[in-house]
Formats: sequence, structure tokens, C-alpha cells
Amino acid sequence: MLRFIRGLGQWVVLIGAVMSTVYAVEPDVRRWVETELVARDAHYYVGAFTLAPGLQRPKFLQFYSNRWEMDDLIFDRRIMKANEDAFDVFRALDNETLIAYPDTEYGPMPGRDVVHPTAPIRTLALANDCYLVRDIACRMTLPDGDSYSVQTDPGCKMSEAYTDARPSETHTVYLWVRAVRYTCH
Repeated sequence: MLRFIRGLGQWVVLIGAVMSTVYAVEPDVRRWVETELVARDAHYYVGAFTLAPGLQRPKFLQFYSNRWEMDDLIFDRRIMKANEDAFDVFRALDNETLIAYPDTEYGPMPGRDVVHPTAPIRTLALANDCYLVRDIACRMTLPDGDSYSVQTDPGCKMSEAYTDARPSETHTVYLWVRAVRYTCH
């Protein structure tokens, strides 16, 4: 019996060594483990975007995406399809990677429990961390009965409908993402 237990223990150690080597060497396995098994997601504020006639311009970003050009702070026209707008770019972020690059003035972006600027902080987006986007949400001033209030819009459908119905007005949309951090390679 003791021999069986010792043999079983050696197999466990051997399998653990092989799995930890695969985890350390294979980036896709590491990403899958970090985003699916030990994921700790949070909601991050990506930036405020001004939508006006003929203008779709980000005002403030602390995350890099291949969906926008950082030098000009515009959406990358080379990868946008015809008739795409800012909301199409936002939705395309789902299941893509954002890279945090906090500026020196504001510091790391806090990851919050919910989509709200004063929600409890869960984590910080430190420089050069990678984040796999799970969901997007917009916050903007929308009608609320007889008045207007800043509302959270998961998926940004209401925000898009509101801005599409008023194309001649200037709108500010605050984009948030729910994302999980993983090791960049």
C-alpha cells in the first residue's frame, strides 16, 4: 500500500511539473488559464468620446487598442469598414485585447466593481498590462422620463439609438469595458 501511495505521489509531481512547464512556455495556455480559470474581472473606464456631425474623436484614453490611432486620437480608418461609426468600433472591442498605458498626470486607471466612476475599486490597470475585454458599456446623458440623467447602457444600444436620432447634435459618450487582466507576451 505504501508503495502505491508513493508511486501515485510521484505521478502527481511529474504531471504537475509537465503542466507548469507547459503553462510557463506556451503563451496561449497561460492566457487561457489566466482569463478563464483565475480571471478576476473589473470595469475600466476607457475614455470619453465626442460624437458630432462629421467628428468621432476620443478625448481621453489610457488603453491602447488597434482600433484607434494614438497619435491623432481618431478611430483607425484602415481597419474600419464602410458605414461603421464609433459604436461599431466599441462593439468590435468585445473579446479583444486592450493594453494599459496610464499617463503620468492621472496614474493607473482603477478597475471598479460596477460601471460607475465612484464604485468601489477592485484593482488598478498598471502600465503595459493586457486586458481581455468581456463586455462594453456606455454612460451618457439620456432621457429619463421628463428629465435627462447620466445612465449606464450595457452594449451601448440605447446610446447609439439616441445619437443616431439626433445626428446634428454633439454628444459625449463615456466608454467602459469589463475586462480581465492577463500576462502580455
